[in-house]
Amino acid sequence: MGPRLAVLNGGCRGVAWSWKRSCRRIWRTSDKGPHVLPHPYPTSSTLERRLPTNVQLPKELHPVFFLFVAAPSVASMAWARISGEFNSGAKLAYFVAMFLYASLVSTEVVVLPKDELWPFLLRFPISAFGMCLGVSSQAMLWKTLETEPSTAFLRVHPIANHVFWGVSVALTLLVFVTYLLKVVFYFEAVRREFHHPVRVNFFFAPWIACLFLVKGVPRPVGEIHHVVWYFLMVPILCLDLKIYGQWMSSGERRLSKVANPSNHLAVVGNFVGALLGARMGLRELPIFFFAVGLAHYTVLFVTLYQRLPTNVQLPKELHPVFFLFVAAPSVASMAWARISGEFNSGAKLAYFVAMFLYASLVVRVNLFRGFRFSLAWWAYTFPMTSVALATVLYASEVDNMVTRTLAVGLSVLSAVTVTGVLATTVYHAFVTGDLFPNDVSIAITRRKPKFSKILAHLRPSRARP
Repeated sequence: MGPRLAVLNGGCRGVAWSWKRSCRRIWRTSDKGPHVLPHPYPTSSTLERRLPTNVQLPKELHPVFFLFVAAPSVASMAWARISGEFNSGAKLAYFVAMFLYASLVSTEVVVLPKDELWPFLLRFPISAFGMCLGVSSQAMLWKTLETEPSTAFLRVHPIANHVFWGVSVALTLLVFVTYLLKVVFYFEAVRREFHHPVRVNFFFAPWIACLFLVKGVPRPVGEIHHVVWYFLMVPILCLDLKIYGQWMSSGERRLSKVANPSNHLAVVGNFVGALLGARMGLRELPIFFFAVGLAHYTVLFVTLYQRLPTNVQLPKELHPVFFLFVAAPSVASMAWARISGEFNSGAKLAYFVAMFLYASLVVRVNLFRGFRFSLAWWAYTFPMTSVALATVLYASEVDNMVTRTLAVGLSVLSAVTVTGVLATTVYHAFVTGDLFPNDVSIAITRRKPKFSKILAHLRPSRARP
């Protein structure tokens, strides 16, 4: 009996591994409904090949997926009756039905009840650092409006830069400490966010926000030591090595599978670091980070434009992150202008790409309608401010009435947007109390016991005579 149980136990381990793999590969959903990935079962090959022309089921029709189980189940009984015994053919269909049934049954269950409000730290997402990006970029904008020749006629008072910088520092410290507490008390939730195809990109946000704060520090302040830049760029470099390595070589996390607009955050950090480093007088390392960012931005841009069937599909509530398309070329234009010492043809090239993408998003009004307020709305703020900043620098190089008007108009639009989103955030946080709902997508779960573990518990008792 011992050897048989050993074989059965090993077989169940293999089946459990196959179930786990197939659950991830077969049953996938998008904002338009579920779709099916390739799986070697011939009678359902058309459904499971995930053709682009397949009809996508709405979420309320998800139970019909269990019809996958019906055909092989009935087929096994029919063949057993035709052949007069439950032979290999009937067993083959039966085992296929059992495999599909197991792949449909969830292997994880949420520990906390979905109908109750979870602890605050568990509901606090890494995407909250998007607030820091939006406000800190405004501090940099108002400092630029104060110092650039193209906007000198506005006579911007330094108090605007002081106010936004002070609010940015307070907000960044608050979010940083709160998320640090989440790391301490709910590390498993943080780990799940790091493995989430969208959330992982927001791990760049704290360091980008700090770079903005250093760049936007009010005047007069002495020269900031280079150590500050090195301290902030080391985490970005470590994340670059991790994320970009996954994009190139990791099977489930390669770029063709996880590409979505939030990936731009993984690129923007390099450009912001190059911008600040060049501003501090560094030479080689800013060029290094600019080159790394440019190489991966090119690959990301092409991948997102291709809209591969394997790409992660964003739900409608996350559509504001499409504005991140504008952020990378905007910051890249400023970074190259600072590295080269002038807003030359290279900087203008990136700037014009950013302006075209900005205009193409603005005219697509329907893409950004029909969803309620959430932290994702902060994705509007940072890219709009980046475009305004780049336009101010461009107006200093090409100084005329049109460029000045464009610089002032985009700056005012970004300031109004940030102020409005900030006020709405405060309202939803302290009045309606619905800013941080239960974060089911990364909820801490426990696994249901597998057959291999059940057999491991049964084995001692079964082995006794």
